[in-house]
Amino acid sequence: MTKPGTNEEAILLRLEKMESKLDNTLAEVKVLKEENKELRNIISELQTTAEDIKKSGSAVEELRKEIESCKTGMEFMNAEFEDTKKNLERASQESMLNEHDKFESTMRFLNKKISDLERTNDNLELEQQSRNNNLEFHGVPHSEKENLPETIMKIANALKAEITAPQIVQCYRVRFRNKDKTGPVIAKFSSEQPKKEFLKVKKAKRDIKDFGVEGMKQLFLNENLTNYRRDVFFEARAAKQKKSFKYLWTANGNIYMKKNDGAPRIHIESKDDLDKLN
Repeated sequence: MTKPGTNEEAILLRLEKMESKLDNTLAEVKVLKEENKELRNIISELQTTAEDIKKSGSAVEELRKEIESCKTGMEFMNAEFEDTKKNLERASQESMLNEHDKFESTMRFLNKKISDLERTNDNLELEQQSRNNNLEFHGVPHSEKENLPETIMKIANALKAEITAPQIVQCYRVRFRNKDKTGPVIAKFSSEQPKKEFLKVKKAKRDIKDFGVEGMKQLFLNENLTNYRRDVFFEARAAKQKKSFKYLWTANGNIYMKKNDGAPRIHIESKDDLDKLN
């Protein structure tokens, strides 16, 4: 028969063991709760990370689409650039060909112009040479029935020039459109000697008043220049005053100027020469 005290001790001992196991179990449960809490935090973090990854995936996809779009745009721009480059090269070639054609055309025009000018210059020289024996008499009054060779001889006698009537080959008066203006008389001599004689005696008798012709009060003698040289001479008279030149004259159809007595003679062949005067 078992003792009562022994049963109680056994029961207490079992209770203690059970309590110890319960404490361990509670401790384990507590640990599991903590681990569960940490696990939930990890799961939450994983979910957040998953969301971020998902969002990042969307951003990456959008970025990929943008890259694809940029790539497509670059390919289009490259194609446009190549087309533009080809068009520019073609246009450049066409432009160069056009410029070359224009250059050749201009050169042909200039060569023709030079030839024309050279021919014109030769013609002017010949024309001026044909006028070398001519002399212009300015200031000779006009009359209805004038005898110009006779008038020229009267002037020669008044100036005491050594001129004979046979030396006068031809005489005519220049007609102006303005009928109120009296044109000069052109006298063509058989040689240059009568022309030079007239110029010499007129220069020596600057103050002469009586020219042996009724109504004649003054006389100016000029060489008979071509129209071109007459225009140059007209411009030279303006340049003479503007640039303070002392002398301007013609000799054998050529135009000359001098700044002063000690300055060199300048041959004026064109209006461009007048622009170079100092």
